[in-house]
Order: sequence, then structure tokens, then C-alpha cells
Amino acid sequence: METPRTQPLVEALKRLSPVPVHAIANDPAHASDVWMQDTAEFAVRDGKPVALLGLRGKHDMGLTCGPLDQLVETYLAEKLPSIERLKVGEPKAGRRWIDWYGNLEVSPPVPGFPEGRILTGKQRELSFHPEALAFLERQKAQCPPVFIDVSWLTIGHVDEVISFIPAPEKDRKGWRALLPCPDTALLALANLADDQPAFVGKRGETTVGKLKALAQNAEQKKIRGALKATREQLKAELGIEQEDIVPVPALFENGLAVIPNPVNSLVVGKTVFVPDPCFTPLRRALASPLSSLGLTVHFVDIWEPYHTAAGELHCGTNALRSKPPRR
Repeated sequence: METPRTQPLVEALKRLSPVPVHAIANDPAHASDVWMQDTAEFAVRDGKPVALLGLRGKHDMGLTCGPLDQLVETYLAEKLPSIERLKVGEPKAGRRWIDWYGNLEVSPPVPGFPEGRILTGKQRELSFHPEALAFLERQKAQCPPVFIDVSWLTIGHVDEVISFIPAPEKDRKGWRALLPCPDTALLALANLADDQPAFVGKRGETTVGKLKALAQNAEQKKIRGALKATREQLKAELGIEQEDIVPVPALFENGLAVIPNPVNSLVVGKTVFVPDPCFTPLRRALASPLSSLGLTVHFVDIWEPYHTAAGELHCGTNALRSKPPRR
């Protein structure tokens, strides 16, 4: 999504991405809607690319979403006509953010699901759009979905809780799962002085001592319990073991990320674009496990306008991927 405020991200991706980057310019009147991930979900059906579209139109939380959704649909029709455009459900009111496509992801191949398995977040009484889920069920490929508890998050998208990165083919499954982890954040901060400043020059600048206190408060305790339950669920439903998980430093306050959430990264082949935590000790804690898997890591500063608006790098991008050949 290209607006004056997102221009630094667009330029960074164009400069660093190993594949072409398409930038869609939004109308200035709706420039606050920068959530490209949520406008569409790309997939493959009968060997051909398709785009699932149009579930945000009745969003009632203060953002006008219809114009960007229409802009994306028009762009695909004009610039990428080989992609079939599908509307898989009518937008519904009172759904908060639950039907946005950041809440619809898929795992790599797992036992019993050679095409991967659909993942989506469930936030108390809310779960992903029933018509869209019914459409996916009819494909008989990646369902039933795994419903992950996101009730501890304000937005409540599954791409805040889990994402996947490649690993060497002979190293376990050939991929790893990223999950947020307050303990990893606390470990990265442990040997730093409490008065050391963090996020210098950013909205939300703070100190290490305050971050340490946050990492041990009641909300993080609740989050640890929720994430423990999620790990057990992933083990049971996807066969993901602890060794398949890379815990990444994350802290939350009122259900929103304090550290730019590294789970919400963009993977392009063996290149990973990670939201820059804008604090060297946290960069080191992230770069080490990713680089050890042979990945190229680029930290991209998305503090404005994404992180401060309750989203991260993945939320502001979308990727059209080719289906890998079966082994």
C-alpha cells in the first residue's frame, strides 16, 4: 500500500526484495487504510491463481474499508488479469476485524494435509467469516481449519500469533514456526541497565526497566498461558514440536504489541523482512536464530504508520506465491 507515510516501506521492499514489488496507491482521502494483507487472500485452485476478496466493507470500528478493497480488485483486473477474482461472502457488520484476511493463513504441509492446513483466529464469540470458511471447506484440501485462541489480542488475527519460515530441507521439517514469546523478550533485556533507553526517538520511547516490568505483569502471565495452550494445540493438530518453534521477543499491552511483533514478518523465499524493533539487543535476539537457518534478514522500520496503528509489516503487504511442486 503506497501513501506518503508508507513510502519508506515501499522503497525498502523494492530495493531489497528478490522478486518484483507492486505498489498500489490509495486515494488520499482514505490513506489511513494501509492494510493490504487484509484486502485479499491469494490461493491456487485447479492449478490457477485466485484471489479471495471483499469481506471488510461493513467494518464499523472507525475505518472506511470499501475504497481500498475496490482499488485492489480493480488493480488485479487491470494489471494481473490471469488471477481469478472471487467474492466468497458478503461483508457483515459488527465483526470488528475478525473477517479480515490477516486472520486467514495456512501451514506448510503437515501429516494428513499435503497442501497444508488452514489456520484462523477465534476471538471469544467471533470466528472467521462463515461463508468464506464454507467455501474453503468445499475445496476439500486444507480443512477443517485450526482455530487458534486470539482472545487475548485486541485485533485478533492469526498472523499476530504464528507464521512460518523456511529451514534447511534436511533439518527436521524444512520449516519453522515463529511464535511470540515474552520470556524471549525478557531474556534479551536481562543484562541491560534498567535506565537504558529503548525505542529512542519513537512514539512509545521507554526504558529497559519499564519493559522488564511489563514482561512480568499480569497480562504477560495470561499471554504465556494462552501461548502454552496454543503450542499444545499445534502439537496435537499439526504435529509441531517444540523444536519446530522459534520463540521471538514480544510484549503486549492491552492486547497490542509493544515491541514490533516479529511474527508479523514477510517471507520471500529465503529472505525475511522483519519489523525493526528499533533497539539493538532485540535485533540481535531476532537475527541470530533466523540467520542460523540460512535466511537473509532485513529489518524494516515500520514504526510509522504500521506499528503505532496496531499492525506490522505483514499487515501492510500481500504476496502472490507459486505452488511448490510435490515431492
